[in-house]
Amino acid sequence: MKNALILSGGGAKAAYEAGVVQSLKDLEFSFDIVTGTSAGAFNAALIAGNQQSQLLDIWKNITASDIYRLRIPLWLAYLVPSGLIYWIVNSKKAIYDNKPFLKLLQNTIDFTKIIESQIHLIIIADDLVSKKRVTFTNKTLIRGDSPKRLAIPLTAENIIDAILASVPIPGLFAPFPMNQHMLVDGGLTHNAPIGAAIDAGAERLYCILNSPVRPKTSPVSTIPDIVNTSLDMMITSQMESDILEARLKNLVTGKKHVDIHVIRPLKALPQDTLEFNPEKIEDAIKVGLKAPILQNISLKEVQTGFILEIQGCNFESTKGKVFINQSEMEITRWTEKEITIEIPKNIPTNFNLLMIQTSEGTIDKNLVIPRGNSIRFFSDLSQNVVVRNKK
Repeated sequence: MKNALILSGGGAKAAYEAGVVQSLKDLEFSFDIVTGTSAGAFNAALIAGNQQSQLLDIWKNITASDIYRLRIPLWLAYLVPSGLIYWIVNSKKAIYDNKPFLKLLQNTIDFTKIIESQIHLIIIADDLVSKKRVTFTNKTLIRGDSPKRLAIPLTAENIIDAILASVPIPGLFAPFPMNQHMLVDGGLTHNAPIGAAIDAGAERLYCILNSPVRPKTSPVSTIPDIVNTSLDMMITSQMESDILEARLKNLVTGKKHVDIHVIRPLKALPQDTLEFNPEKIEDAIKVGLKAPILQNISLKEVQTGFILEIQGCNFESTKGKVFINQSEMEITRWTEKEITIEIPKNIPTNFNLLMIQTSEGTIDKNLVIPRGNSIRFFSDLSQNVVVRNKK
């Protein structure tokens, strides 16, 4: 079974992904496929290049000056006419310059390891010219080019270009030119690039989202407020749509079932998209390190319904909550590594969403609940679920 890690965009918030990835590494999770868009593409490239152990240190040392700079210095804005400022910004197609990020990539990315890696790396960008999604990959996709997608092979020469092409937020950063294409942030169309992972043969997905389950409410009074809030709304909406679409496809007869785990923070991360503040990045990493991880599920049918036993980590010592289809379940056991819940008999059989919630974050997954006297014993590896017979 092929496991895939899906890394979403979110600028500085992608520090949270570094924390979650470290937790997965500590549990000896391994991935055959890693996909990323925008800041997630940077993390994905490091993982594919077997630089996973460096991920936390790299993020802990990143500052805004490593990522971007204003095209017009603030002091200069007071000295030149506003019309000239508008002409300079408009001619460059962006407010910020991300050349510092190029230097960071050159100093951190190991091109050779990525090309030789056994991990299938997929980086997503969007082309403003053809209006297509662009998929950079170091291996062959099961499904290549399509009317809506262009596949480009990754080489040692274009890996940095692929990452740079995946990150430009339109208006804030200039599109990245490549041949006849003008490439921008892949999050415009697929901020959680699940489809690309499935096209590469993935059967179990671990999606890390940087947007919270509970968005914070705050006043929007300045241009940065408007930009950051709009970005958050766009990114979150696109990610949730990508995941819902993939889960609904599991209901289509004849379609391959894909097990989808979604890991995300419960509350908003401390930093905004472009806020590369070292202290806030450290805090986001800590939230990621405490993210709940689900490893195994066993299901037993009883007369009153089902007993669901869940094994994992970071469930905390204090009791959290477990939901199925947004209905809170009765918990009979809760430890840092094990949870047992009771499920009523009237639960649907073919489409359920199991969610575990702690004080730091949530993890959810699709769950099919078989039933009936004919059930004896089986292990459905695609769902990581074991079902035992009635007692």
